[in-house]
Amino acid sequence: MGRARAQLPGPTAARGCCFVAGVGFASSYDTLRAAAEAKGFSHALSYWVPIGIDGAILAFLALDLYLTHRRIPKPLLRFAAHAMTLATVVLNATSSGKSGTGLSEDPVRALWHGLMPILFVVGVEALRHLVLHATQIEDGTATERIPLHRWLLAPAPTARLYRRMRLAGVRSYDEMIARE
Repeated sequence: MGRARAQLPGPTAARGCCFVAGVGFASSYDTLRAAAEAKGFSHALSYWVPIGIDGAILAFLALDLYLTHRRIPKPLLRFAAHAMTLATVVLNATSSGKSGTGLSEDPVRALWHGLMPILFVVGVEALRHLVLHATQIEDGTATERIPLHRWLLAPAPTARLYRRMRLAGVRSYDEMIARE
């Protein structure tokens, strides 16, 4: 039961990210297509521009998660995906679309159009953190954090304890407390 419960959040979170991605990409498709056509892409090609942009985001983030899981992270993939997401947000927020309003005329509309890609990236970053932590646990390199209340109640001694933990290579807070 414990192992099943521990494995439940990963697939559930991945499905949630896929759902957010689908909704976000579907909602921005029309806006990006219209913007592409307005900026000089042919009518036929304008249908492929949003697929290329969103496909690049998905591919870069998926490849980053896979490589991170394989312990060979490539930070450029994340930065490229984040840049493409930023481009999507900006294009969605500033495009006129069907309503004829831009960012300055309707900032709430701009927020709505930019929200889904941002939520998707937040979800993927959370999944990436989960993958990194699971990898560190598998490798035996995961380090327990010192509880927040200790940092708040005794900051100077906690900083010294933290330093000694790092210098001694101790990864367990309880083990370090026992050594003290």
